[in-house]
Amino acid sequence: MLDFESNEIQGKIPTEMCELHHLEFLQLKMNNLDGELPSCLSQLDKMKLLTLNNNAFSGAFPPGICSLSDLEVLIMDSNIFSGTLPRCIRKLKKLKLISMSDNGFEGGLPDLSAMSNLTQVFADGNSFSGDPIPSLSGLTKLKLLYLEDNKFSADIHKFAWDMPDLGHLDLSHNKFTCDSCPNGIGIPRHLFELEKLVILDLSNNLFEGDFPAVIPVQENMVFFSVHENKMTGPLPSGLKNLTAMIHLDLANNNFEGTMPDEFFEMPSLKHIFLSENPNLVAGPIPRCRSIMEFPRAPRARPIVIIATRQ
Repeated sequence: MLDFESNEIQGKIPTEMCELHHLEFLQLKMNNLDGELPSCLSQLDKMKLLTLNNNAFSGAFPPGICSLSDLEVLIMDSNIFSGTLPRCIRKLKKLKLISMSDNGFEGGLPDLSAMSNLTQVFADGNSFSGDPIPSLSGLTKLKLLYLEDNKFSADIHKFAWDMPDLGHLDLSHNKFTCDSCPNGIGIPRHLFELEKLVILDLSNNLFEGDFPAVIPVQENMVFFSVHENKMTGPLPSGLKNLTAMIHLDLANNNFEGTMPDEFFEMPSLKHIFLSENPNLVAGPIPRCRSIMEFPRAPRARPIVIIATRQ
């Protein structure tokens, strides 16, 4: 094990490090290292953990990393890596966590379906494009999936979402749609059927249409956002079935009608955002607010209403 985390080490990784053939854990994160990764890293075939994040590494993803067949954790976010990810990455079949956020990667997401042990994928903050859904098919152990701030485009209704343990799903700031959703529905109902889902962020995409008429009871989701899409129809009263909801953001859409009483039957709700929905009807906050129970300070949990502009 070598741990150089959080120092002020500068320069490049010396090739002599590749001669440490028994090295299993190498932490270089949070330094001032730069340059391309040496290709000889492929010689460290016992490596299980490699953290490179928060440096200034550049260049393409080194194919040599694909030779590290025992690798379980690869963290390389917050660098200046660029180019496409090589197809050989699928050889890392023991990988449980891959984080490549906040770099300059582009092109399509390579096929990750053979990496069946993956539980966490962080690909946010890059320039990935195309349809990432086939690449993720079969990752049944996935718990965290962050794809936000890219250029992905796909019809997410076509994906089975066979990820029973998925807890965080962030698809925001892309070009996802639900073009094949039936009956003018704007987002797929089956996303709300993922029982362990805690965070669902669909904001800043191209979803348009009505909310599903029926939303199943889900006791774990605390954050839901469809901010800045083209959702229409009445505000979805069925969201009351998300009984653990704390943060609900429906702003910047084309919802219409009045605020449903059911919004005030959500016992954990703290924040609700409805601004920039020009077709909402002006009127009083529903009377049912008077039946809500607020604990005494300092444990008070106020509900914040961001009303539409008149």
